[in-house]
Amino acid sequence: MHRTATMKDVARRAGVSTATVSHVLNGTRPVGTALRERVRQAVAELGYRPNFIARSLRRKGSGAVGVILIDDTNPFFSESTRGVKDAALDNGYSVLVCNSEGNPDRENEFLELLAEKQVEGVILFNVRDSRLREAAGRRLTVPVVLVDRDGASRGMDSVVVDHYAGGMDAMEHLLSLGHRRIACVTGPSNSTPALLRLRAYANALRRAGIPYDKSLVFRGDFRSESGYAAVPFLFSGGVLPTALFAFNDLMAFGAITALAERGLRVPEDVSVVGYDDILLSSFFNPPLTTVAQPKKEMGRAAFGLLLDRINDESLSPRSLRMSARLVVRKSTASPGASKGGDGSGCMR
Repeated sequence: MHRTATMKDVARRAGVSTATVSHVLNGTRPVGTALRERVRQAVAELGYRPNFIARSLRRKGSGAVGVILIDDTNPFFSESTRGVKDAALDNGYSVLVCNSEGNPDRENEFLELLAEKQVEGVILFNVRDSRLREAAGRRLTVPVVLVDRDGASRGMDSVVVDHYAGGMDAMEHLLSLGHRRIACVTGPSNSTPALLRLRAYANALRRAGIPYDKSLVFRGDFRSESGYAAVPFLFSGGVLPTALFAFNDLMAFGAITALAERGLRVPEDVSVVGYDDILLSSFFNPPLTTVAQPKKEMGRAAFGLLLDRINDESLSPRSLRMSARLVVRKSTASPGASKGGDGSGCMR
């Protein structure tokens, strides 16, 4: 009869510490790709399985956590929540996902529902209404983790991405190609990530000595329809933009479709940059230059923070900050280029 593999066995096989194994399995701290793969390979080779029954007996909880997000049709959220589900499964938890469609009343109803289900914790994805965050703190007696919102001031753990730096990378890429008339499609005015990207857009122009032109800014809502609607507005003036920065990939797709209908080619006539790097971005025509968010890693990290808080309520609030990366594909080129980008897919 073979002895059941332990976490120490996994650590020994992978050549890492047991803490690293724990971080990989629980998502409690970012771990490099190479180390993460070594741990997962060791787990598979040894057939290691966490003792979920023992954990359940220790915690005496429901074994479920809740997730509230604002749009389950947006691949960004489905890819991010996949990280939550993977980490939850690794730890013997189930996940209840609620889609509010951005409706604050529905979000509050979901808080009540999750409280009734006696979940052990809740993750709020991109919740824009500060009243909801405060309501979560009042109504729930379980830990709450915010994603894409800093929760330290509210006594909550959070996972945030440096959207300002991501926006600057997108703009500096377009400026380095020689673009000077750059339009943008923003997100909702109550979206912190959108506001940070807009600040980066404005500051990048200022640093380049280019005046901020309100006629080149269209307020979108992160849906492809608003990217499509932006083109008639942005391209109605006498001097057309040579580039467009859409604050998420879905709006970039909508804009590219509208540009094609007007007989404008991407990137020969207009360069387009998106944000998120959802899976479809590399298969779109043309493949989209975009700012990649670490979506699954965000989800895993959020669950890791939640699990730590479930196990130890005395921990001080923590905020994990992650970086975004520019991914250059074929939707960007120099103004008036006869050919598309280099297509290298390189990251920086």
